[in-house]
Amino acid sequence: MPGEFVFVPTHYSPELQSELAKALRARTEIVSRKKNPKLWRMTDGVNRFAEECRADDPLLKRRGIVRTVLSVILAAAGVFLLVTGLMEPKNMTLLVTGVIALVIAAARFLPRPDADMTRQGIREFGTKDLDFVVLENVGNLVCPAEFDTGSTKNAMILSVPEGDDKPLKYPLMFSICDVVLINKCDTLSVFDDFSKEAVKERILKLNPDAKIFFVSAKTGEGFDEWADWIRTEISKYQK
Repeated sequence: MPGEFVFVPTHYSPELQSELAKALRARTEIVSRKKNPKLWRMTDGVNRFAEECRADDPLLKRRGIVRTVLSVILAAAGVFLLVTGLMEPKNMTLLVTGVIALVIAAARFLPRPDADMTRQGIREFGTKDLDFVVLENVGNLVCPAEFDTGSTKNAMILSVPEGDDKPLKYPLMFSICDVVLINKCDTLSVFDDFSKEAVKERILKLNPDAKIFFVSAKTGEGFDEWADWIRTEISKYQK
């Protein structure tokens, strides 16, 4: 019968915790590889494919450099906040903020073959005869902004009921978008505290080049302008 192991450290220290975490991760991967060999073969193949693509794609290299620099800056800010928070009197808000900043910065250096997986998926589907492919990256207003899917243009949807203050709460998402669709404009009479002028000003302050379309999936308002923009961008890309 396979043995079960329980790790009980008798003396706590940060170094011991780190080593235990590494050992447990390694053991978990070993057990998982035995139970799901096919899944791990696919995962290893995707990772190898990602590394090959990274070595050849200059655009991904440039994006990687920018993201690395930003991650280093974020890490430095996290260390500063952490050290400041540990000083007497201790400040839990600074401590928590510093830890979050360090975690986000560290995530940059983990394997993230998102753009390469997109390219692999397009190849597998056989979309060479298509002029336009939509990649839906579902999530909240934080996580999708952290992943480079390899898209040519980025668009996001904000709905009127969510409020005109979303650019203030989630600046990263709005700063990386080429287009912002503000949907459910037919509800403006109900959500009368939503200001078109305020949301436009906040978005353009973060991203002066962003295109903003006020649309309604119910009435069809604004979709002609949105479709015209897509056609124009496809024509530019094909040239």
